[in-house]
Amino acid sequence: MSPHRRPTLVRGKPCAIAVPFLIASNCRPGGDLCGRSPGREDSGLRASFQSEILALNLKGVAQRPGIPISTDYVMIRSMASRIEDYALIGDCETAALVGRDGSIDWLCFPRFDSAACFAALLGTADHGRWALAPDTEIKKVQRRYRPGTLVLETEYYTDSGAVRLIDFMPPRTRTPELIRVVEGMSGHVPMALDLGIRFDYGSVVPWVRRSEGGIRATAGPETLYFRTRAQISGQGLRTVANFTVAGGDRVPFELAWSPTHQSEPQPTDPEQSLQETEEWWMAWSGRCAFHGEWHDAVVRSLITLKALTYAPTGGMVAVARRRLPDRNRGVGNRGRLCRRLHGGGRLPTGVHGCTRR
Repeated sequence: MSPHRRPTLVRGKPCAIAVPFLIASNCRPGGDLCGRSPGREDSGLRASFQSEILALNLKGVAQRPGIPISTDYVMIRSMASRIEDYALIGDCETAALVGRDGSIDWLCFPRFDSAACFAALLGTADHGRWALAPDTEIKKVQRRYRPGTLVLETEYYTDSGAVRLIDFMPPRTRTPELIRVVEGMSGHVPMALDLGIRFDYGSVVPWVRRSEGGIRATAGPETLYFRTRAQISGQGLRTVANFTVAGGDRVPFELAWSPTHQSEPQPTDPEQSLQETEEWWMAWSGRCAFHGEWHDAVVRSLITLKALTYAPTGGMVAVARRRLPDRNRGVGNRGRLCRRLHGGGRLPTGVHGCTRR
């Protein structure tokens, strides 16, 4: 799309095409393309126009920042959550973004620059996501990383009890995988799972078959294996589950990637993987030589930078997600690649003693 072309009308409504929020350089965090913070009026506009927005085809769609905004049009964000509501997890070769609502809206397997299998961040739930949260009204949400690690914990408090959702990606020693564990803290909490795998930025619906302990989703050369003890079923080209977690219960979920031509990866022990992941990050972050007033903040920043570092080469990416292409030029389109972190040559000065693997 030309940078001077006016936004496209959808079904004759005065509404612009949904534009990925993350590539709009002229917006403030949490604001729309006009720089306004979202309020009740904006939320109402979004809700009223959501059904009128055509599905955003992420493959080959172009939209550049700085498009002149006309007062005759309303620009809305396409992602389900605010950018500040996402937390990063990763294995130093790829990364995922986990929303405060329990939805993983961005994930590329097996590398940072691979095509996303969850791309709801830049589109809608139809472009792939993995939602896991209480199936009842949530009264309070608390989030944190375990100290010195990239293990994310999200606690949900409801009238009937509380649960903790643990998200992490084990350091890459074998199969790329993402593990989630639902831990009952108190009471009995009904939970809902909604898994929609969409390869190639939401443009490819995989062929899903039952496998031992779960399902396998295949699209050409790629296959994802989803395993869990919960009872799952297919519904509308998605995998769903409803279950109840009591205090002390732990329900694990595993998502593993493999080339289709290779045999199915062996299942892992989620509890052992959690322990090994925590120990790996603690061993790495414990080498930080800084012990000043802001030690915790410095260590958290170092862990984030480490998560954005591609372990096989040491190269660092600026962000976990990728840009949309400027125009559809196929796999060679550099606009779709993860961007390098500019000024990386100065980085070792600030993190001396903690940058080596």
